[in-house]
Amino acid sequence: MSNLIKTKRNLLGPSVSIPEDIKNELASLNAARKKHQDYKKGIETIFQLEPARNFSITNESMYYMAGFIEGEASLNVSAKKTKDSTFGFCIDPEFSITQHMDGIENLYLALCIFQTGRIRYKSGSNATLVFTIQNMQSLTEKVIPFLKKYSLAFASANKQKRIELFIKLVDLSHAKVHCNLDGFRYEILPIWDRVRVQKGQSNETFLNLQDAQEFAMENIRSKKK
Repeated sequence: MSNLIKTKRNLLGPSVSIPEDIKNELASLNAARKKHQDYKKGIETIFQLEPARNFSITNESMYYMAGFIEGEASLNVSAKKTKDSTFGFCIDPEFSITQHMDGIENLYLALCIFQTGRIRYKSGSNATLVFTIQNMQSLTEKVIPFLKKYSLAFASANKQKRIELFIKLVDLSHAKVHCNLDGFRYEILPIWDRVRVQKGQSNETFLNLQDAQEFAMENIRSKKK
C-alpha cells in the first residue's frame, strides 16, 4: 500500500525528534476542526504526502489495514472524572494507531479508510504519531463495522477477545445503557475493567471495578441530598 502514498520529506531515523515546525503545524490543524477533506489536505501538506494518481481504497487496502491494526492499533477504554457527568465520571472508548513519523503513510491510509479521525504528535516522544477516533458516532458507524468485517476473524485470540469487548461496550453506549445507574454499574463498568489500560498505573482513575461502582453510587446519593 505504501507504494501508492509517498512523502517528499526525508526519513528521520531512530532517536531523531520531529521538527518543531511540524509539531506546531499539526497542532494548529487539529485545533482548527476542519472538515474531513480539508483536514486530509492539511495532513498531505504538513507531511508532503503525494498519493499516486491511481490511489484508491480497495478490498486489498482494507485487509492491509486489518493486518496493520493487529500489530499497531489499540482499543482503549478510559475512565475520566467530570463534574458535569451523571455519575461523576464517564467511560470513553478510543480507537488508535501508533506509528513513527517515518510511517506516516500508514496513518494517512487509515485516515482515508475511516474517513474520520485525527493524527497527533505523542507528547514526550521523539517522533511518534497517533491516529485516533474518539467520536462515538464514528466508532459506531465506521470503526465497529470495519473490525467486524476485516479484523475479527483474523485477529489473535487475545485481540479477538479485546475487539469483542470493545464492540460490546460501544454498542451498549450507543443504546444509551450508560445513562441509567444499573446499566452503567453492571454492564458498562465490568467491560471497562476488563479492557482498561490504566490498571496498575500511577494515573489510574479507580483501583478496581468495585471502587468505580461505589463512586458512581455515592455520586448519585450526594446529588439527592
